[in-house]
Amino acid sequence: MASSLRVAQTKALITKCIPHELYPSHLRQFYGINAKLRKEGISAPQDVSVANTKRLYDIIGKPLDSIPTLHVGGTNGKGTTSFKLSEILKGNGIRTGLFVSPHLASFRERIQVDSELLPEESFVRNLKTLLDLCTEHNIAATEFELTFLMAALHFQQSNCEAVVLEVGLGGEYDATNVVSTMLSIICSVSLDHTRILGSTVEAIARNKAGIFKYNQPALIGPGVPLSVTQEMAGIRGSNFYTYDSAEIEFKPRLWKTEVEFKPRLWKQNLDLSAGDSEHNVQFSPMVDTDALNANIALLGLHLFQKHHPHAFPTLDLTSEATAKGLDARPPCRWEEHVYPQRQPSLAVTDTAYELATESAIESATVVAATGAAAHKSESLREPSGVDEIDVILDMGHNPAALGALARRIAYKFPGRNVRMVYAMSRDKNVRTCLQNVLAVIPPTHVHFVQSKNFRAISREDLSAMFREEMGCEMTQLSSTGIQDTLKEVSELLITDKKSLAKEQGGDCVNRPVLIVCGTGYIMPEARAFLGIIEPRDELDLKRDQVV
Repeated sequence: MASSLRVAQTKALITKCIPHELYPSHLRQFYGINAKLRKEGISAPQDVSVANTKRLYDIIGKPLDSIPTLHVGGTNGKGTTSFKLSEILKGNGIRTGLFVSPHLASFRERIQVDSELLPEESFVRNLKTLLDLCTEHNIAATEFELTFLMAALHFQQSNCEAVVLEVGLGGEYDATNVVSTMLSIICSVSLDHTRILGSTVEAIARNKAGIFKYNQPALIGPGVPLSVTQEMAGIRGSNFYTYDSAEIEFKPRLWKTEVEFKPRLWKQNLDLSAGDSEHNVQFSPMVDTDALNANIALLGLHLFQKHHPHAFPTLDLTSEATAKGLDARPPCRWEEHVYPQRQPSLAVTDTAYELATESAIESATVVAATGAAAHKSESLREPSGVDEIDVILDMGHNPAALGALARRIAYKFPGRNVRMVYAMSRDKNVRTCLQNVLAVIPPTHVHFVQSKNFRAISREDLSAMFREEMGCEMTQLSSTGIQDTLKEVSELLITDKKSLAKEQGGDCVNRPVLIVCGTGYIMPEARAFLGIIEPRDELDLKRDQVV
């Protein structure tokens, strides 16, 4: 009876959003907008002005200015912090819109209301409205600008009581910065997108602090340059708080974020709190940056309540719902799985999509399509069968994120057999990212793949960097595709484990570990390899460019 009820409930969720016949063609049209603008000499995406966004935002009636809106920026952590804020608000009974980027498998992930992905019908209708306005008023809007405006319309149409906006890039000239937000957060600042944002952390911090608003609270995370952000807060007339000052004022119970240790790495003993100066490897003092992001989200909501005490009357920051929201993670941020899965995982946020047959629903483990805490489990510490491995998906893709990931791998898996499948985009500091990875993973256990995105660095270029760093060739695999590579590396780990079990005269307690990391463009195939059933835009998987 319970099984039948679960099937019926899951079917209802899956069929809630009926596929729209025009969605694929409109998505194809949408994905061609930036290319058309560039042919006409218009910068796409825009990085020096929000004038066009503001004109369109004003024309559609400034839909978010009447909804309490929280704004989250930063080099790393902004997506996770935005997700946690949304989960907390939703869990406390507040209908919440969430705008994030980029997406993994479906464009509709970028615009969610209470974890429900943007309906295809809403995409088709609102895109047409916006394109008609662009034509009528002669406004050249980019893909990201249109995406944000589409979100603003959808949140208003969905009667949202709160909205969380993740900054796309920088802050000052990001399309999201046209909204009169009621809280601004900068999670972290490090060198990334330097061609656009500046070549120093101070310049980048100044750009990101452009989201601060007059007479509204502004919070910066640990390590964010203080002088420049404090100066920007003064210029903007914002109520400025550091992580430490907010913690002192509100004294919430925060997640533990630091662990001191000196693990033995494959190459040499390193104090990871200082980094590896010989190989130019710099590590954050944070083992689990998710705990830091949870703390930032909680402090931000304390600030919001202080300055806007009547905005969210049902919000209880000591509630079980708040604790659950703080513990939630978006997909591919240290997302834990066991391979092979005992049964497939079914993502159920609505959907216009037909893979979830009745038999799949019957056998599937139902998980949140947004990847919340369902993928956090105690499984990494359980004894297991010889044929199982632990898999971690993490889309850390710049030096700071890869440094944090490397530190956590060393801390979480001492003495474990760890292999990594790794891909990067060429617009990152690829060499420093690679150095961080090679500081904790034996070179024979690092394997490269290439995403299908036009930004991808080739396997050949990564292999050349590997030779320069290590003085040897990387381990050659017979596979080239992402899923085939994951299967081959998984089989290597299982073979190693069986050999070790035979040597020890029994089964091993700890499973070997596969880390899949780097660019998010490989994650849809990695999740499909693990048996996760979720909405996917086939067009997006085939196209040469992704927004």
